[in-house]
Amino acid sequence: MNQYRGVTLVEVVVALLVLSVGAVALAGLAATVTRMADSGASSTRLAALLGERVEILQGNACDDPGEGRERRPLFELRWTVTPEGGVRRLSVRAYTLTTRTPRVITITRFVDCPV
Repeated sequence: MNQYRGVTLVEVVVALLVLSVGAVALAGLAATVTRMADSGASSTRLAALLGERVEILQGNACDDPGEGRERRPLFELRWTVTPEGGVRRLSVRAYTLTTRTPRVITITRFVDCPV
């Protein structure tokens, strides 16, 4: 009976196979996390631009009904101001221009206009 200590070549190959599968899984996870972080940052910037445009439009909605468009490097904003009785309806849409699946956020507000 031989009393060899250590590991066999088969055990080394199996261990390397398990480690390589784990490394590939971690690389895929890192890519997913990076993509999700970029998506979250994009959504945050998009919401900030949308809020900024709504504030601007609320200030002069009673004076200037109509529509408009603004293009930024990564986003596009489109808005309409329509009279509805004694109020104006503000509808602002923000679009991402860079992702494979475009993201759209819409905000609608009603502003009282004195007659």
